[in-house]
Amino acid sequence: MKSIISNRKIQKKLPVPHVCRNCQTRLVSRYCHNCGQDLFSGTEKTINEIIYNTFDTVFAFDNKILITLKYLFFFPGKLTKNFFEGKVICYVYPAKLFWFATLFFFAMLTFNSKIE
Repeated sequence: MKSIISNRKIQKKLPVPHVCRNCQTRLVSRYCHNCGQDLFSGTEKTINEIIYNTFDTVFAFDNKILITLKYLFFFPGKLTKNFFEGKVICYVYPAKLFWFATLFFFAMLTFNSKIE
């Protein structure tokens, strides 16, 4: 799926012992051939990377938001534990979830005010 923002990625070098943090499979490239997680997922540090990922999530709705909300409401400890262990491919990042919830709230508020 093409993103609205340019797909210019920062080139990062693979660390010497590279193992997938999600499924513990030995990696041969940047992406895990078993689960598909990027080796550098969850390590975004610059504001540009955070903004890029936020816009990417806001304009690309997928099942990750529903899975994250399910775990957030019913198993919050498991969600937090998985996030800190690096098992992040199945979930939406907290900042992205915040922006999604904010946009959803204002959309529902606007929709509600038009009905009355």
